[in-house]
Amino acid sequence: MFSGDRFFLCGDAACFTDPSFSQGVHLATQSAVSAAAAIDRIIAHEDELDAVHQWYGRSYRETYEQYHEFLASFYTFASFTEPESEFWLRRRISESDDDRLNRKRWFERLAAGDDDTDTARSVAGFRDRAATMISIGRHKRMDLSDEFSDDELNGARVRWITHLTKQLNRITWLRWNGDEVLLRPYYKVEPLSFRLERKLVIGNELGQDMIKYPLEEEHRLVFEELLKDRVGYRALIRQLGDAGRQDVSSQIVIRLMETGLLTGFDKNDNRVHIQDRLRFDGVGTDYEV
Repeated sequence: MFSGDRFFLCGDAACFTDPSFSQGVHLATQSAVSAAAAIDRIIAHEDELDAVHQWYGRSYRETYEQYHEFLASFYTFASFTEPESEFWLRRRISESDDDRLNRKRWFERLAAGDDDTDTARSVAGFRDRAATMISIGRHKRMDLSDEFSDDELNGARVRWITHLTKQLNRITWLRWNGDEVLLRPYYKVEPLSFRLERKLVIGNELGQDMIKYPLEEEHRLVFEELLKDRVGYRALIRQLGDAGRQDVSSQIVIRLMETGLLTGFDKNDNRVHIQDRLRFDGVGTDYEV
């Protein structure tokens, strides 16, 4: 429980991450911004007290879970690249019943999918995502100097994006997973004003939703067409662009696939696997690989 009544937990009072990474500051800063925005919203709209607390708890819990998975994947990958290191070996995640990860929702989802039918949510799939993360972010030079630049990483990033684009373009039809396409109220912190504003997010009747990108009724109608007709990836991107979301249309589709709301199939009706990315999101920014 991260908040309730007249309190909001922030920083290490809310959750704790490995001190080896300075990104704990990111979590602390995000929680402070989110708590301030929430308090401001409650003062102006007392009738939304419960809804704002629910938003704060969910948004902060999910950010922490994303970051925890990010760290665990890094440690697991390092344990394979440096097998002689006792430090990394002790941090390897190799089984779906690792009791160090009790009550971590991302790991519960991973363990539940640890079979041949869902490699994206298996321990093997988890290691694959870790390997992808490191390969995209690893410099080729071993010696540190002030000559390092972000440009050195662009080659690996371009190769990964090229592969992702090819996979997406293989999708000849998409299935909406559910019987209904719904819009639900949610909150988002505006990145410039830092005010908490009410938005709508898309989901289904099973409780699944995608909260990253707020959407409107015209976007809901685009996805409702998937319940009636076979629509391919490129056609869906065009339709979202026509509905005013051209700048983030591909990101919306990828996020919907990652949350389980969309499944893509090729011309032979075989499922097209899109590897979900390790990320942690903040107020006004995302970190993704």
